[in-house]
Amino acid sequence: MSQQHPHLHKTDPPLPATLHLLIALGLGLLFVSYVLLRYGGLWGEGDTLTFAGAIQNMIHDERLIPPSGWYPNGYGYQVLVTFLSQISGAPIGFIQRSAAILLAIWIIPPAWLLYRELVGSARGATLATLFLLVQPELLFVLARGTHEKFTRGLMLLSLFLLIRSLRSADRLARFASMIICFYLCIYAVISFNTFLANSFVLAVLLALVLCWVVIREQPFSLRPAAQAGVLVQRLMFVSVICLILVFAFIFYIYPPALISLRFFNTVAERSAALILDVESDTAENEDINPYTTIDSAWISREAYLLLTFSNWLLLGASASIWLWHTFAWGLGRRTPPDTAAVLLWAFYGAFAIQGALSILADFSIGGNLQHRVFPSFTLLAVPLITRAIIHWQPPTPAIRRSAYATLALVLGLLAILSTLKATNEPVLSNKWIFYHPSELQAITWADTYLAERGLWIGFDERLIAGYGLATDVQPRAVRLDAWAVDTGIRSFLISDVTRSRGTRLGVPLPIKPDAAITYDNGITQIYRLRPETPYQR
Repeated sequence: MSQQHPHLHKTDPPLPATLHLLIALGLGLLFVSYVLLRYGGLWGEGDTLTFAGAIQNMIHDERLIPPSGWYPNGYGYQVLVTFLSQISGAPIGFIQRSAAILLAIWIIPPAWLLYRELVGSARGATLATLFLLVQPELLFVLARGTHEKFTRGLMLLSLFLLIRSLRSADRLARFASMIICFYLCIYAVISFNTFLANSFVLAVLLALVLCWVVIREQPFSLRPAAQAGVLVQRLMFVSVICLILVFAFIFYIYPPALISLRFFNTVAERSAALILDVESDTAENEDINPYTTIDSAWISREAYLLLTFSNWLLLGASASIWLWHTFAWGLGRRTPPDTAAVLLWAFYGAFAIQGALSILADFSIGGNLQHRVFPSFTLLAVPLITRAIIHWQPPTPAIRRSAYATLALVLGLLAILSTLKATNEPVLSNKWIFYHPSELQAITWADTYLAERGLWIGFDERLIAGYGLATDVQPRAVRLDAWAVDTGIRSFLISDVTRSRGTRLGVPLPIKPDAAITYDNGITQIYRLRPETPYQR
């Protein structure tokens, strides 16, 4: 497939490939350790709770599609966590809050293997993986208890198997094994999330078109290597077969996926769902605009821009490199050095096109599509940048040493900033996910003494998710209410955390000065509004 570049191996440090991989795993462990130590497992998040509920229903009903409720876009993650819970005896809440983050490290080996194929050396693969692990949007989805840590890793593994199978075409046994593993990975992605899988498959189809275009424009560089026709043909077969697998899964294997697609009201929404990885809750929240929430989600725009500096650096650098290759190859000034370069260029372009379409869809039908697509774009942007760095030849050894020292410093700073962004650091973020144990203690008391009544517990789902995960999503007698106060709510949970949160948001607490304290554990109180009519209690 791709030809190895001799100068890459000459400059590689005398380290075995396994040690390079261990370096990347070490950075991943640092991120995991920070997440575990920062919140100590005392946190709650909406999507993590949603999956915990679906998993608990699967265990309780002992069915792949439990009547009591399911996740509409796939069953893979629920099955995996159910298996882990059954063999370990660990509660679902514990797995979702603490153990799931440890599973995020698994994305590193397939990323490193793919990047070694695309960049051409173990050193380049390690550098690309380090770039990947300082991307805040990817770190955010890895830290949550959702399917994304596995779907993203399986996408990387699928691309690795696809590229490696092209190199193994002359070895029938290895070629067959690579093809079988590739389609098993594709089906695994589909089973974890149908919309993400369909978005990935359509990116392969876009990459096919881009590969055909660049090969047509470069008849003397790639075709003599007898790879051009094979590359286009393989991508065509892969696109067709993968689309058939997605179709069969949605319409026959897992009916809830088809039901969720029907929730979208218009053809435009359904098309965006199939092309851009939109889940059904987007249709229920059309008015949500992620581009207008920066001021409310962070303490300042300056803080947001600083924490997301890695995103802008990635976008600017990768787009510049891709456009340079596009014009250089298109004008005939340069030829692609190997098929790996063409594949990387094509897949980057495919995910970039999806990203651009997602931004248009955000403004036309609403939602947060761009936030879903960007982590996939990141997977291909980092090797594009790394390949350019590896191929750059500094004029003197002194410049090379200074450049790599600067790069190490930048990576360290980006790792810190991206970790703070991905974990919603309370000092900088207005979206708090942590809670104090006394808050759950108060909810437990209310579950006994305020049964069948409503209890307001905060400005968002923080305590609803935290309490649900802490109790393994068990049924509760008290009705928990958040956000704006519903009519009829007369009991309010107010803690030191809630007071600080209200001050940060500039929102007053929804209690009157004469409200009676019915529960107090020192940090958290439950207030009850005084009766205003003879019928109120």
